[in-house]
Amino acid sequence: MLKGESIESILKHKDDLTEYCMSNVYNKLSEDAKKILEIMLISNKECSNAELTYLFNIDSLRYGKAMNDLFATNMVNMKNDNKKVENRTLFFITDFAREYLKKHCKPSNKSFISIQKKMRTLKGLSENLQNEENDPYRIESIFINHSDEEISASYLKKALTFANKSEFESAEEYIEKARNATPDFFEVYKISAFISVLQNDYYAAELAYQTAIECKPDYPPIYFFYAGFKLMTIENFDEAYDAITFAEKLDPKNNRIKMHKGRILKQLGEYSEAEKVFNEVLENLENLDIRTKKELVDQASDNLKRWADMTRNENGELAESLIKKSINILERIDEAHFDTKIVITISKIIKTLTYIYIEMNKNDVSYLIELLEKYYSKVRVIEDKNFRRPFESLLAKIDLNQREDITKIFSSNVVNHTIKEQGFIISLMPTYGFIKNFLPNNLFFYWNDFEGDFSKLAIGDKVQFTIGSSEKGLCAKKVTLV
Repeated sequence: MLKGESIESILKHKDDLTEYCMSNVYNKLSEDAKKILEIMLISNKECSNAELTYLFNIDSLRYGKAMNDLFATNMVNMKNDNKKVENRTLFFITDFAREYLKKHCKPSNKSFISIQKKMRTLKGLSENLQNEENDPYRIESIFINHSDEEISASYLKKALTFANKSEFESAEEYIEKARNATPDFFEVYKISAFISVLQNDYYAAELAYQTAIECKPDYPPIYFFYAGFKLMTIENFDEAYDAITFAEKLDPKNNRIKMHKGRILKQLGEYSEAEKVFNEVLENLENLDIRTKKELVDQASDNLKRWADMTRNENGELAESLIKKSINILERIDEAHFDTKIVITISKIIKTLTYIYIEMNKNDVSYLIELLEKYYSKVRVIEDKNFRRPFESLLAKIDLNQREDITKIFSSNVVNHTIKEQGFIISLMPTYGFIKNFLPNNLFFYWNDFEGDFSKLAIGDKVQFTIGSSEKGLCAKKVTLV
């Protein structure tokens, strides 16, 4: 274009003028801004912030600066996508900018293939997340409403993976990516709170939970998790109760919420109210999954055990009746499903009952003997040195026959520590277990190391084995029942 040309002459070549102006604008853009334009050109559609940050993997500061550069030009525009989700903004290249880029800034084959591959991966995120078994009351579950949240969820899954390996710096990087992609997505802050707890940063967890509630104020699982944080981490039982009662208002029939409420009431010492809540859920026991069943019977029976502890000095008969009710609850699930936690609860129940009988000066302890005969084979694998302490006082108060019965139970279930290759099953999982013997650490064994039907094994079973080794240390091999 020559100096001194008339306006009429310039207007006759307005396409040249547009290209000249666009080239000046484009050449002054940063490399990051040019890359974003290239991505939008290849994708050939309106893109959200989440999609652009996924396709162009740079930190939030660089991305924000590049977008600001683009908005200072007339090459990119935006609009609200109110049809699909609130507060979602879409960005697109203006028509004249698109024509200029197609003509003068055509993407390289390498860039085209790379972005196309990322776009295919982006489409696959939804299918992968949908195939996962999601329970809103499991902290690892992430619920999504639209494609931007799918992108954020993929970052959160990676953050959880790193957090589970205690690689918290990497976990925080993915939390930040998720936050930049969807700053109003409540799951970002729920997962952030969970990871903050793992790092013992309780203040950060508190702030994250508060933000999650602000983002999704009517979503009961958030209050459920917040109540758990207050209960188990902070031990602020009053605030935990406030959170769980609000969750119950939002989801009044949910058994997980009711169980949490019962647990909090137990910690508050409201044992009678906790019993009512637990009994309400116990009415539906058969319809619960085994994991929830175990948690329910353990918490409900422990509540009655604690109640018995509080009343045994004033009312021994009431305390004994509470112990019997607690055992009846535990017996509502098959012993094959007993885990270490339930066995510990049983040991505490037996110990409490022993103290009750001592304080009542009870001569007939037949029920206690019945429990020992039934459960001591399991209790022995987690027994500590204090378990038998109350029995020393009890044995002096009861008749000779019952004294001999108790002594016989204890003596017949002693581990022979002179035999290196014997022990008891202390823990079982679907494909592996642990054996306790005299070695400092429990011995791991895999399902195919057991010479028999692994599914029929139970906690407390006496086994013999040979000592082997693995990458993680000593383990048990050739495990058989004794």
